[in-house]
Amino acid sequence: AGTDNLQGIERVKYEDGVIALDLNLDDSAGMALALLYAGFGELPGDDVIGQWIAESDEINESANDASSAMRDLAEEIIASYAPNGLSNEKLVTTLYSNIAKQDPTQAQVNEYVGLIGTDSGKFATQAELYVWAASMSENTSHYAADLLGGVTYEPAQDAMG
Repeated sequence: AGTDNLQGIERVKYEDGVIALDLNLDDSAGMALALLYAGFGELPGDDVIGQWIAESDEINESANDASSAMRDLAEEIIASYAPNGLSNEKLVTTLYSNIAKQDPTQAQVNEYVGLIGTDSGKFATQAELYVWAASMSENTSHYAADLLGGVTYEPAQDAMG
């Protein structure tokens, strides 16, 4: 009786659900989870997770690299939840509050808002700031220990999962 090791497995599909094991930040599920937690301060329901994992899978298929894929996914999430746009101040306040679990000071909001835009040199777009914040260990540590065995989700309609 030996030990079998499975490597490179991203998803395990059961009769009653799917478990995503690709939870690193350069993997589809990992990107989606980091962005969702940073944006909402908690992981959403299995159906929402499934929707964004499917979107992340689709984006990853056509992206040049993980960085551009995560940025594209961040843009999709912002557009979906803020279809009329989002002020830089609101984005910074939301991300800071969700990740730090406390409201930022006005000076902190001003500092991060000042980093958004083509002239700032740090983040050309809101999505770039969103990716940076979501990728921080301060964000991922909120949920990572709970997901060591993967994350269960409902596959989106017309998606393998």
